[in-house]
Amino acid sequence: MLGKLMKYEWKNIWKAGTLMLLGMLVVTVIGCVVLRMPGGLVTEIADGNNMNATQSWFVLSSFVATLILYVIMLLASTWGMLIFLGIRFYRSMYTDEGYLSHTLPVTANQLFLSKVLVSGVCSLR
Repeated sequence: MLGKLMKYEWKNIWKAGTLMLLGMLVVTVIGCVVLRMPGGLVTEIADGNNMNATQSWFVLSSFVATLILYVIMLLASTWGMLIFLGIRFYRSMYTDEGYLSHTLPVTANQLFLSKVLVSGVCSLR
């Protein structure tokens, strides 16, 4: 029965995790494009061109902006998923949905274990 509980828990949370991963994919692609564009950090270093102050400032600022965006997206996806899992746990254990969950022929420990295992695996992504 624990397997069935975990299956339905996965069905309820896969959309949020996928959405967060797609957001990270978009930010990663944007970062790669910014760093590889002509005049970007990687191309200028690889070509060995001497840049003037304006060009180097543009290259450095685009790199820093991309890095900051990436770190913000990492933090937002981590904390967003943590908050989502907390709200999901509360709703599925203590609201009307929780009332229905507690009428299943399983122990409270099995309900809790299924939620913790699925949330732990989802957090490891």
